[in-house]
Amino acid sequence: MSTITYQIEGKGLISIVYDGSTDLLKIDNNIICLNTLGPFQGISNSFFIHANCDSNYINDLLQKVGFNLYSNFDLSKERYDSLTSFLSFFETGIFYVSKPLVFSFANPDSKCKLVCGGFGSQNCPIFLTKNNNKLNQKLIDKYKTEIKKGERPIILAYRKDYYKGSEVGHSYVIDGHHKLMAYSQLEIPPNLWEIVNIGQTDYDETDQLLCKYLNQKEVKKTSLKYFYDVEEDAFGNIQKLHSR
Repeated sequence: MSTITYQIEGKGLISIVYDGSTDLLKIDNNIICLNTLGPFQGISNSFFIHANCDSNYINDLLQKVGFNLYSNFDLSKERYDSLTSFLSFFETGIFYVSKPLVFSFANPDSKCKLVCGGFGSQNCPIFLTKNNNKLNQKLIDKYKTEIKKGERPIILAYRKDYYKGSEVGHSYVIDGHHKLMAYSQLEIPPNLWEIVNIGQTDYDETDQLLCKYLNQKEVKKTSLKYFYDVEEDAFGNIQKLHSR
């Protein structure tokens, strides 16, 4: 059975905006996370920012449409009516749901984690949108108990691709941070499903207006990882990187 797609005329309450170097997740017109490439795009040096990241807005929407986060459905191959209702809050587009084939955790600092997963032939970072320090360990323990009993609660991420899906974007966890940490602490692969907007439209690579957000003071305070300074040899080869 092939992957099911959903043609959605959305309300635009959940969206990803991208200008070729910077992308941001917006929920209910608030910037939730912003990610931009550092000055050396050939190496992994994303600059990741949290803002307005502790809202329960998505969880409220899921409850509103009756989305069962304990469903055993294969979301990529079975049509799920409440998923269709949930997608109506996203941007207009063609959507499908994918599950990581490979999953691992990386921890660049004490405040946040980058979660790495492989989607098909891609190996893309999945960004968390809540600070680990804001998570409730009692709730994490509750999910750990459920997982130990055999439950596999669902975590949802959102990604938007471009050029009809030929360019893969970044993925953001939009619901399930406590569940994700429970899986992580138990060292069990999480039941994470990625909602993907195939991206029928292109983006304007010359429009770099999103970078204006990098000048805000809150960005400096909430960033996970800063741009790299670099040391090069006489031939221009990178010798040493210094994060700042």
